[in-house]
Amino acid sequence: MDEALTPNAPAVPDAPTVPDAPAAPAAQPTPPLFYKGHPLLRKENTLYYGSMNDPFIIELHVLETKTVKDLEIATKVSIMLEATDPDVKPKDRIIKKSEKSSLYSAMDIASIWLDRALNK
Repeated sequence: MDEALTPNAPAVPDAPTVPDAPAAPAAQPTPPLFYKGHPLLRKENTLYYGSMNDPFIIELHVLETKTVKDLEIATKVSIMLEATDPDVKPKDRIIKKSEKSSLYSAMDIASIWLDRALNK
């Protein structure tokens, strides 16, 4: 067996050295998507609308979908206006809730609820 192929073989003294490659630039985090002036974040079938720094956010859950031309379309969406105060019990954080038959109508009511709650 060739000595250069063994794991503990000594380094070859005449081997050319390769300078270190420049480090790849750090991946830039994607900026959040905004809808009507508030951040909109998604994790699987849950969307969060608003900022945790504000007193209220909206949490949307896609409950049912249907496939139209290889696209998943939401057919049932749960909407909840929630307080972000960590001192309030989780069950008491829910201020309002509703269900809509499309993501468009859910986002429409979500933006109204959030704007009204934040402008009180």
